[in-house]
Amino acid sequence: MKKLDRAAALAVIFCWVWITPTPALAQLDSIVVNITSPASASTVSGTGSLTVAGVQFKLDGANLGAEDTSARYEVSWDTTKTGGGSHSLTAVARDLLGRLWTSDPGTVTVFNDATRPTVSITSPSSRSPVSGTITVTASASDNVGVVGVQFKLDGDNLGAEDTSAPYSVSWDTTTVRNGSHTLTARARDAAGNATTSSKVTVSVKKKDTSPPTVTITSPSPGPPVSGNITVTADASDNVGVASVQFKLDGDKNLGPKDSSAPYAVSWDTTTVSNGSHALTAQARDAAGNAITSSAVTVTVFNDTSPPTFTITSPSSGSTVCGAITVTASAPDKAHVAAVQFRVDDSDLGAEDTSAPYSVSWDTSTVSNGSHTLTARARDAAGKVATSSPVTVTVSNNGSDCTPPTVTITSPASGSTLAGAITIGASASDNVRVIGVEFRVDGKSGVEDTTAPYAVSWNTNASSKGSHTLTAIARDAAGNRTTSAPVTVTVANDPTSTECATPLDAFPGSTLFNNTVRAQMWITDNTWWGAFSDASSGIYFHKLVGSSFVKGDLIDPNFAAGQPDTLWNGSELFILVQQSGSLARFYKYSYSSGSGSFVVIGGFPVDLPLAGLADPGAVVLHQDSTGKLWATYTSGTNVYVIWSTSADHLTWDTTGFILASDLSATTPEATTITHFGGDKIGVVWGNQNLAEYAFRFHRDGAPETDWSPKEIIDCCSTAGSVADNHASLRAAPDGRLFAVLKDSIGSGHLHLYVRSVDGQWGQKTMVDSDPLTQPTRPALALDPETDHAYVIYRNSTDGQTYVSRTAMSSPEFGLRCVFLTHGTNVTSTKQYVNGSTRLVVAHSDKGPPSQIFPAQMELASAPTSATFGAERERAAATAARTCPVLTLDLEDRHGLRDEAGSVVAATAAEASVPDGTSVAWFEVIWAGRLSTSETPADDSQWGWLSTQGANTIVNLDAVMYDFA
Repeated sequence: MKKLDRAAALAVIFCWVWITPTPALAQLDSIVVNITSPASASTVSGTGSLTVAGVQFKLDGANLGAEDTSARYEVSWDTTKTGGGSHSLTAVARDLLGRLWTSDPGTVTVFNDATRPTVSITSPSSRSPVSGTITVTASASDNVGVVGVQFKLDGDNLGAEDTSAPYSVSWDTTTVRNGSHTLTARARDAAGNATTSSKVTVSVKKKDTSPPTVTITSPSPGPPVSGNITVTADASDNVGVASVQFKLDGDKNLGPKDSSAPYAVSWDTTTVSNGSHALTAQARDAAGNAITSSAVTVTVFNDTSPPTFTITSPSSGSTVCGAITVTASAPDKAHVAAVQFRVDDSDLGAEDTSAPYSVSWDTSTVSNGSHTLTARARDAAGKVATSSPVTVTVSNNGSDCTPPTVTITSPASGSTLAGAITIGASASDNVRVIGVEFRVDGKSGVEDTTAPYAVSWNTNASSKGSHTLTAIARDAAGNRTTSAPVTVTVANDPTSTECATPLDAFPGSTLFNNTVRAQMWITDNTWWGAFSDASSGIYFHKLVGSSFVKGDLIDPNFAAGQPDTLWNGSELFILVQQSGSLARFYKYSYSSGSGSFVVIGGFPVDLPLAGLADPGAVVLHQDSTGKLWATYTSGTNVYVIWSTSADHLTWDTTGFILASDLSATTPEATTITHFGGDKIGVVWGNQNLAEYAFRFHRDGAPETDWSPKEIIDCCSTAGSVADNHASLRAAPDGRLFAVLKDSIGSGHLHLYVRSVDGQWGQKTMVDSDPLTQPTRPALALDPETDHAYVIYRNSTDGQTYVSRTAMSSPEFGLRCVFLTHGTNVTSTKQYVNGSTRLVVAHSDKGPPSQIFPAQMELASAPTSATFGAERERAAATAARTCPVLTLDLEDRHGLRDEAGSVVAATAAEASVPDGTSVAWFEVIWAGRLSTSETPADDSQWGWLSTQGANTIVNLDAVMYDFA
């Protein structure tokens, strides 16, 4: 019995038909036929021919379709329209004579499969994360049989159909994006029935193999640490930092893991021994990648001796009465936590936990006579020290117990002060005032013992901002009174609006505190910048009006380091650090028509580096042959690398080592420039040797042919001269200008000049404020007006200043505020002038991070009020007719000072024609401005310099009239 599937066609074909003649055929037209053979009753066999006119198929005796009149005889049968079970099929043939011939019946069983398969995905499970190459599996079944399972990903076929169990397919998840994806499986049977499984949603997360980067930011190596300090680190990752574990001396965890930025831990240094200790930070991401920062070596010094303490008032042997104040003091470096005063071994008042340490004592509570005062001080470690005793005599029987009265009369509270001022006070007493001591911010000051009571205060020696003035009057009996405080504001510097105009801030990541990179450039008198937006990459920014407008993406790596840029007038070069061992180099052309930069084909190119201790610490410049050079420090070495093809697509990144004697644990700064028309020069700091050094390479010479090392400065008496703060620029005539900072211990900022003949002979102080943690200074040159500008941040007040000097005779005058806040200044390597202005940018420390730019107008005749005398001078010298000046020099010997010593001096006298009005004169001695003042009369003036006799120097006199 044969089963027929649904819609199958049954074809019955007749070619030969066995027939039995009817008796009537033996009698046609009364013709008598005698059969001679075969004989009657014999058995015969053989075949005969019959012409078929048509065949009618029948199903269970009923016609199945129409009669088929042509061979091959067949009919289509849709079994789905017939009930299931046994059925009889026959074929009835009709010949030309109309006779019918019926075939033997064929019995078939009809069975139509209408049941669909079942299918479900068994792996992976829904909502599970997947990565790499995985196997997707499914189970499928059918009432008859499954012929195949097709897996699908997001609706599209995933591999070929699997035709045999177990059903599975291999899936390389790296071929799709990260995120949510849908898997299904479609099973089918032989009858064509098909079923799609329920969806399984998975999250593709490609395996992260990139470790984070991490750097300890505080404390810095060098200065000793004590007590409780905070250890901080910066960490970043291509996906995200999971945690940072701080470690002490290699393997000891320092506190718990910090799982959120800013990464920090508190360290009680008293728990370790004094001496050298190494701090590291291990950053880990969610994929388990981990990296340990370079070690920062610090010296722990906790004073293990008890604090020393002294009672300062009343003095031993004095007589006291009434209510008095007992005071005590500790050395500046003593770590005092609290002071308990005592009288005759009994506590006097409560413990005082903050300086200045004092307590009020009502002497009437004790008997008249001798009493002993002591002060017991304790430090944070619990060590206790007791002061030397002070013996006083209490006499409450008519002695003077009335304290003086005192009031500050000048300046008035709320005043704004600058320069040297006089602090005045009035004081009175029932007997007599012995003296009045003036204090600024509570610090002991000068005492005036005669009325009127006053003292001079040079506010230039104090920081800008609010200060508190007090006066303490005392009488002969030792009674003291402190005046009501007077609060004043010191403002020695001009306000920021007198120097620069703040521009609109814009979102951006914190600029790194490393080598001064030039992240800005000038094209067609338009300022551009390459700044990170702190979220997706480094972008072009164009200064339009008062705002920087964000443009095209430069590089998506905004975490590793900020870029260094160089515009040579036709091409823009940008170097972006990607990691501690890789920089990416871009080259752009500029379209003046569209005002945009277009990356040149083949760029960027990756430049492997030997390893950078600091992010963003690689800078570049170009020589006269078109070759590009870049410099950075790694470990103990100073490297230079260079381009090896004219199109800058290939580089020698092995490079050349300029120096190999740096400290491996102290990051250094390098800076590079082209100078003299034919040389590339590099300056670097070496804190290991306490020096700044310089070498140069002549254009076109072999790349490893560099000059011997020139020491710019070393071994400062104020502390180690070197620090990783350096900025280098070249004048058109070949002179080099370098702004370098002393070590953190001294904090002096100097301008050094290398002459055309190669001598580092000029060193000029820029600022002597304590710059413990400043940003690197920026240096801008304006050769048109012979001016150099130094932009730097002062850590005392947190403001960014600009100081200006003549390039021909460096001498910095009054500084001015450029920006009132921010850190990490950046500007341009190009010259600035009156048409370009001077633009700089700083960042804050967020969050949210912002970049704060500001601009200052420049002119051949300065107009900024910031530079006071220069502004007046500029106005007076504009369009002037110079007076005729006659200069006479005379050596005068034998002059004596007040002590009788012989002074050799040179006098200069000058005169002008009668009727010429002189506004002021200048004397320039040996190339430096020595004096500038108004003459005593309009016709002549004199000047005396205490220079040594018989010294050959150049003396110039410049006189200005009122035109």
